[in-house]
Formats: sequence, C-alpha cells, structure tokens
Amino acid sequence: MTKTLIAGMLALSATAVSAEGLDFGTSIALEHEAKGEINNFVLGNTLSGLPLGLEVATSINLHDTEAGADFTLEDAEFDISKSITDSVTAYVNTDLNQNVERTETTVGIKLSF
Repeated sequence: MTKTLIAGMLALSATAVSAEGLDFGTSIALEHEAKGEINNFVLGNTLSGLPLGLEVATSINLHDTEAGADFTLEDAEFDISKSITDSVTAYVNTDLNQNVERTETTVGIKLSF
C-alpha cells in the first residue's frame, strides 16, 4: 500500500494540470531529527483554482530510523481549504496513518493579519 501511495503522489507531481485556471504545486522536504536520529522525506502537492475557490493539499511523510535510505510511510495528510475573505480561511485537515486509515480530522478557521 505504501508503494501505491508513493507512486500515486509521484505521478500526480509529474502530471501537468492542463485545465484553465488551475494552479498545481509540488514540494519536497528532507529533514533530520538530530536527537532521535531519524531522517524524514516529505512530498507534498497543492491544487488551487478549483470550483468554489477550494484548494486541496496532500502530503506524505516517510521516515527512516536506520540513518540510511530505507524510508517507510509514517503518515499522510489530505487538507481542503477555502478563502472566505482576504483574511479569513476555513479548512478541514485529515490525518492518515501508515495503513492509510483516518486518525484525525480537524476543522477550523484561520485569521490572517
């Protein structure tokens, strides 16, 4: 399942969004936790310009506790947000575990100054 999720995220990252008005972004992060000696690899995608002004963001977090390159799925996120005004955004963030089962869903409003 981990390989399927990673392959899907990489395929989504490599696919050009051809629909008019859509904006697609990809991010990659590499981290090292010094005290825990854990390496993390985070792959994220963002798609904005969707109907109703929605923005969808996904990310997967892989980690390696052997200080090598044997990464395993730690968790994944699926987030949806909508700008209400220039300074108010509503969002729903869903966290998934390594079995791709929902562990938490957070609903909130963010105020920007």
